[in-house]
Amino acid sequence: MPEGVIQPERDYEQSAPDRSEDEPGASTAPAQVAVGQRIIWTPRFLLAFALTLVLGLSTDSLLTSGWSTGLFVGLGLWFILGHIVLAALGWLALGIVTRSRWIRVGSIFGGICILFLILNAFTQLMGVSPTSPAQSYINVASCTALLGAYIGLSIEGTLLSAWDFWLFWLLPLLSCIGVALTYFLTPQASLITVENAVAVATLSAACLVWWARPSCWKSCPGPTFIFGVIPIMQISLGLVNGSMHNFFLLQVLAPDNGGYSNLNNFFFVQFILLCLFLGCIRLIKSEVHN
Repeated sequence: MPEGVIQPERDYEQSAPDRSEDEPGASTAPAQVAVGQRIIWTPRFLLAFALTLVLGLSTDSLLTSGWSTGLFVGLGLWFILGHIVLAALGWLALGIVTRSRWIRVGSIFGGICILFLILNAFTQLMGVSPTSPAQSYINVASCTALLGAYIGLSIEGTLLSAWDFWLFWLLPLLSCIGVALTYFLTPQASLITVENAVAVATLSAACLVWWARPSCWKSCPGPTFIFGVIPIMQISLGLVNGSMHNFFLLQVLAPDNGGYSNLNNFFFVQFILLCLFLGCIRLIKSEVHN
């Protein structure tokens, strides 16, 4: 999944006519120079990608401002669900166009994550408390499904080095240690504390699956950055806003929440889902190009 915009030499070499056979007096030197040339073509996909990002950020900003001021009363759920459907279409399209078994497995887990997000949105709309055990269960399930999707996507097209094997062995061990330490070091720890710790460990592992592997940065830097930054945003916002029970929707749809108190949450929920969609279309471009 290269990020370069240089057409391979072999395409030009095959398309360049061999005049040495048709013209007896022709020299072979021009042909040798032509073979060594590289054709630079305009990356239309990069322009479309940047335009999608700019329009998406602008739309999210406008929707957030209108929602926080009461202009879109009762429409917050539909805005969030619209972004969830957009991400679902990205996972679906990626699973259809790919010929890779690993990417298809990752798309399936991505679809499972979307299903839990839809369930999460409706439970909040029905008045389920953001701190209830049910929300924590859905939160852990969503984060775990995202990790499964990331593992499938990151393995495809990357060279599994010795460090990669060590990383995949160490991540479960370090996650278990982190969850255990969180439980024993937290005063009045409960089952919800363990569930929140599991969600944090899962998101941390999802980021490291991309960012801690040099082979991912070398073969697919674009998807590596996009997919890796999503867990970082989720954990950071969860710590700042006290949304440890819900790392995807950040409690913005709870009946008691709204307005300026959740202005940042509402924007970043949309932005996180937009990043999932952008990562999917970046991989779709790679699969179609290959």
